[in-house]
Amino acid sequence: MTEGMTGLADSFMKVMGDQPLSLALVVMNLLLVWFIFKSTSMYNKSRAEFAAILVTWQKETQAIMADCVSKDIMEIVLKALERDRETYRALLPSHRAPDDGEPNEEDDK
Repeated sequence: MTEGMTGLADSFMKVMGDQPLSLALVVMNLLLVWFIFKSTSMYNKSRAEFAAILVTWQKETQAIMADCVSKDIMEIVLKALERDRETYRALLPSHRAPDDGEPNEEDDK
């Protein structure tokens, strides 16, 4: 088995020695594969670093924005919006309260 591998390697080196352009082609292909691998791994690493920076920046921005409006004021605004929504629903002509189940006057027509 070892003799066969040695013979194969010897014949490969003899052919490559006789044809230097083939040897150059093999070397260039190996270098190209190595270059593509390295550039892709560097690109993926930089994208991961950028994503981590972006997530950190978004969390910091959310914390700053959350401190801009106090919780009490936000609750007041939400209650006012809910009250206004109920008022606007009551003004609709075909409004029916969700829990009364009785038909409106327009349902009889």
